Amino acid sequence: MTAADSTSDILHLTLSEIRRLDIRMDLAAARVPGQVKAGVRSPNGAAVAGFNGHLFIGDGANHWEIQHLGRANIQPEWFAGWRDVLARRQAEAARRGVALWNLVVPEKQVVLPEQRWAAPVPDGAQRPLNRLLPELGPQTRLHYAAPALIASKPYGPAYFRRNSHWTPSACCAALFDFLGVIGVGADPETQPFAYRRARAASTTSRPTSSSNRLRRSTARSSPSAASSTKSAPCRLPAATAAPASASAIRRLRIRGG
Repeated sequence: MTAADSTSDILHLTLSEIRRLDIRMDLAAARVPGQVKAGVRSPNGAAVAGFNGHLFIGDGANHWEIQHLGRANIQPEWFAGWRDVLARRQAEAARRGVALWNLVVPEKQVVLPEQRWAAPVPDGAQRPLNRLLPELGPQTRLHYAAPALIASKPYGPAYFRRNSHWTPSACCAALFDFLGVIGVGADPETQPFAYRRARAASTTSRPTSSSNRLRRSTARSSPSAASSTKSAPCRLPAATAAPASASAIRRLRIRGG
């Protein structure tokens, strides 16, 4: 949707208010008629239907679901390779005088397995990442966002039903969890957020869930922080760059996360 055919409402909201909006949109999405039967896959296998209208990224070239179910034959070289990559990243960060963090983003199935599979729901304990994490020390500075997203589920939807994207509620949950890990104090109930709600200008003002964007407000930030986060989506690297300008925050995606 472009500026020519839409207008936007900027709502300044607390985390609790954002969660209430996300719950309202999630309930509306659940009532959409013509839900695809669970287990149905797209022709190319890229998407698979879960329960209650949830869609997931399918197995794909990385055999992601096979990994989650513990059926992947992962060789020892895979684990050694990732340990080496992470160690070399920290060595390079130290050479440059910056603090490097690796953030691993989970697949939707990890956070909502009960919406993908019928009981008994697989726990994913034998996923490659779960087997790699115990081998990594604190010096690796690798943080996994899954526990924070799972813990946020009672308070608001973590993912949109029709895709594999985080809701604004989940963005906030992951953000404040990560800020705590890197030692940046922030209160989610007092930190201001700007919630931009876009709608078609020629129709009603009813928002569409796919066009809702969450942006961190810079109204109370310092000038240097504002220059770092202005107009930036509420994603962890942009949001955490301002409090520690000497830090480099790197997003790492390990397939099978």
